[in-house]
Amino acid sequence: TITPGQKVCISIKPEYRNHIGGKITLPAKSGTQQITYVGDMTEMPNVTEVYFQNGSVYEGIRNDGHSGFESSNNISHIELPGTMRYLGQGAFMALGNLQGFTLPDGVEYIGDFCFNMASIGFETLPGSLRYIGVNACFNNNHTFSQIPWGITHIMADAFGLNNNLQVAHFGHTEGQEALAEENNLITIGNNAFAKSEYNSDEKIAE
Repeated sequence: TITPGQKVCISIKPEYRNHIGGKITLPAKSGTQQITYVGDMTEMPNVTEVYFQNGSVYEGIRNDGHSGFESSNNISHIELPGTMRYLGQGAFMALGNLQGFTLPDGVEYIGDFCFNMASIGFETLPGSLRYIGVNACFNNNHTFSQIPWGITHIMADAFGLNNNLQVAHFGHTEGQEALAEENNLITIGNNAFAKSEYNSDEKIAE
């Protein structure tokens, strides 16, 4: 039974995952209740594209290490709704064919191992971003040059082995002046940019 106001999560049972293939569209509602979280959809070998139904208000992908699309190796395109705020642990880990993907502007949290070893590269990071977990973007192809002022935590090995990442500095992006006053960086973990072409001398924009 789903009670009014309850957070609703969608998952696919393991026994059905081999029978689902091609392009899939996740529904906006379960009955009359809006679905708000993606649960366990890992290891779906035949799925190639993931979309969300118009009107979806998903808030995130659960942060339990067993949610998202990890090891669904044939997924090449995922289109997240703009309401997404939280991308949980391992959500897109080891998606070696992922080509079409954009971080929604409102994302605040990228969990541990979220994009670890996924074939993905971000040219920019959203100004809403606050937390990037352990190994979250390890061994990807990121090329962004600016880290938003609002970030408070960049954990260990977060951007390790990003050979195309040449400069990473903290600075204002459009509309971010207020965030510079609101938040301060608290943590940069061990090896956060290890073996990336990171210019460690340039950290704070003038």
